[in-house]
Amino acid sequence: MRQDSIKYDQQMIMNGIQDMLFIIDVKPGPSFYYNFLNLAAMEGTGLSEKVIGKSFREVNAESKANLLEKKYSFTCKEKRVTTYEDSFLSVNNETLYSKTTLTPLFNKNNECTTIVAVVKDITTEKKAKQEADKSRKKLLESNQRYQSLYAYNLDAIVSVDFDGKILNGNAAASSITGYDIVEIQGKSYYEFVIQEDIPKVEEHFNEALNGNFQELHLAIKSKSGKEIKLMLKFNPIIINTEVTGVYSIFKDITEQEQTLDKLRQSDERFHIISEHGHILITLLDKNGIIKYVSPSYQEILGYNFEEYKEKLFLHNTHPEDRPKLNEQILQSIKQGKSCTLKFRQQHRTRGWIWTEISADPIFNDEGSFVQMMVLTRDITMQREYEKRLEYLAMYDSLTELPNRRYFNEHLEKMVKDFNQGESSAMISLFVLDIDRFKDINDNLGHDTGDAIIKKFAQRVLACLKQNQVIARLGGDEFAIMISDCKEKNEMIMLANRIVDALQEPLKIFDISLQVTSSIGIATANAPTITEYCLYKQADLALYEAKRAGKNTFKIKEVSEMKEG
Repeated sequence: MRQDSIKYDQQMIMNGIQDMLFIIDVKPGPSFYYNFLNLAAMEGTGLSEKVIGKSFREVNAESKANLLEKKYSFTCKEKRVTTYEDSFLSVNNETLYSKTTLTPLFNKNNECTTIVAVVKDITTEKKAKQEADKSRKKLLESNQRYQSLYAYNLDAIVSVDFDGKILNGNAAASSITGYDIVEIQGKSYYEFVIQEDIPKVEEHFNEALNGNFQELHLAIKSKSGKEIKLMLKFNPIIINTEVTGVYSIFKDITEQEQTLDKLRQSDERFHIISEHGHILITLLDKNGIIKYVSPSYQEILGYNFEEYKEKLFLHNTHPEDRPKLNEQILQSIKQGKSCTLKFRQQHRTRGWIWTEISADPIFNDEGSFVQMMVLTRDITMQREYEKRLEYLAMYDSLTELPNRRYFNEHLEKMVKDFNQGESSAMISLFVLDIDRFKDINDNLGHDTGDAIIKKFAQRVLACLKQNQVIARLGGDEFAIMISDCKEKNEMIMLANRIVDALQEPLKIFDISLQVTSSIGIATANAPTITEYCLYKQADLALYEAKRAGKNTFKIKEVSEMKEG
């Protein structure tokens, strides 16, 4: 009875896994016969349990059978885990893409008797990568070189120039490789990669130089001569729409990549699925009590997996995330569909970390819910990276003020609220720049020019109230958006404060410079305007201030919608 129960649990878990799973018997020749396929494999290929006991050639078309026999024969011959990518037609006649991992199992005579095949659908990932590339180009417009990522990122980061020479790296990179960064600066990246991995590293590196986001697994030699397995991402460094180099972001996955012991028993077949990879596998009963957890809990959450058994699945989740998580899991059970959720879990030493789960309800033959399979992965690094990119997309790296993109969105919202009567009786837009900035820049150099822009921004910012927004539009041009005006005199007082604040010289490096500003102000008191006409009138007012001798301001009132 206990063996039947174990076999049932294993089969339920394998059927609960979203990836397609095949267990293939190997007979002399070699020839290959279906021994087991899970529900995902049946749904994805249209095959059924009727194929069990049949060979590849009895089940598949000749071309497909030839490909399968070639890949499986190679795995038997090499006696190691192999992977390959392929395309196939779904039951809906849709072309899908897959990545297959073949793991050989051996008998006492070291003969390959079984192959476990895990087939992952990567169609969505390929489409997502294309969309991510488009978004990334927009988000990286204001990116400088992410210097903060070097200092604080837990993953190793190395920057590389066009020729593959190492420019810099962080402490994590030094810890993994054993080298001080100064020891490897100026050396070719390829000097540290094992010979057999160099071609694929060159291929992926060149793709990154073309602006494509790349990821791969490879091996390097540490300073002590030890071979280290890495999961590596090549990220193009894009500054002002041009690729200037590549970031190599990697982590040590040596332990995860070590070859598993030869498996001969059916329960060992299960462990190759539950322990291999960077996911948590959790099996819940119908009351949400944890009945099984994979050993990977130790690595990802820092807890011994035995500590989780017989506890509620939600016991270690962030209090703010529990209501929504509970609601969506119940909805998943009610609809009989899988769900994907992002929430925070408590790590033993790192505190709250972001994770993503894929939860699949499992029903018995009568249609009653009996348990749930939950696959979880750590997405903390991804979340931090996304937040950093979002910040860089909306803020100016020199002044740390909102940039033109932020200004456009905020101005649009301010005008919309005003036209709908959701703000005060008047709104205003200031457009200002630094008088004679081009002469200063040409005579004193761009470093001094940048320092002046930064000091100027700080001086103006100090004149504003907390709810008044200043943005750098580019060069020495700035804009101030004010949505809480009550009367025109308030704008005059603010303009005077800015002009007066700039009368005190700016201390730049070892010199003091007198810097003034011309200011154009547009105010609106009738809810029939557009952001274009407001900006246009402020720009015309700035022009008039320049003609009036600079170091002053002019005001224009906008009372109706104008497009020119």
